Amino acid sequence: MASIPNTGASVTVANMALSSGTYVINAKMWLSNSQTMKAHYVKCSLVVQDASANIVDSDTTAVTVAAAQSSGIPGTTALPFVVANTFTTSVTVTLNCQRMDTNTGSTSALDIKLTAAEISTVVSQ
Repeated sequence: MASIPNTGASVTVANMALSSGTYVINAKMWLSNSQTMKAHYVKCSLVVQDASANIVDSDTTAVTVAAAQSSGIPGTTALPFVVANTFTTSVTVTLNCQRMDTNTGSTSALDIKLTAAEISTVVSQ
């Protein structure tokens, strides 16, 4: 589990290194808000960078995590991400999240999964 503070700081919740090749990279997680008064606004990105920190591919999602119904029933939302590409050099894959508000409390990121499968080709529409 990772905690995403209401400071606007970017938090890395998962990462991995990959050698050159053709990959489909999937990530998913749940975000949880235990505050009962206000929603949390969160932007998360699956980012692929080369050794020089240049972004070579990414997938970004911004969501509203509803306020909790009660102290025992948090507001939640699920986030899926996918990148499929050929990388000619080694890359680093990171899953990052950032709060876009200053409402009370931190957002929890849980059940985080980051997987990469090497494939022969990418076909997309």
